[in-house]
Amino acid sequence: MSDAHAALEADLAALAAALGRPLPADYLALQRAPGAVPGPFGAHEWLRPAAALAQWRLNEELHGSGTLRARPVAADAGVRALAWHPGWLPLTHDGAGTLAVLDLDPAEGGQPGQVVLADAEGGRRRRLGASLADWLAQPGAGLA
Repeated sequence: MSDAHAALEADLAALAAALGRPLPADYLALQRAPGAVPGPFGAHEWLRPAAALAQWRLNEELHGSGTLRARPVAADAGVRALAWHPGWLPLTHDGAGTLAVLDLDPAEGGQPGQVVLADAEGGRRRRLGASLADWLAQPGAGLA
């Protein structure tokens, strides 16, 4: 096993441990695939596992401090109307607080593995796709 592969596997294991659940197979396959993740993501940057974990920890910290809890949000059906939820796995970020997340613990009527846009400025939680594959098949991944 190469050093890069071992580091990736360690990052994936750390991410799963922090989330307290196994990572979905489609997410694992995408992160383990060689080359760039299919995009484009517009102003968003795809997060590799270590960066996704750092973003998840930051949002957990902000939520724990009350910074994110106090923000009112609107949400599509099946998406939690919360500023942050620990069952959201960050996929992309725009550098200004807006994330695309893999929803591992959706609201009633939602689907585990749906992709949600957590808009920092508008406070809206919008469903971008029913699954990771569905989301990535869309031009611009709905982020433009």
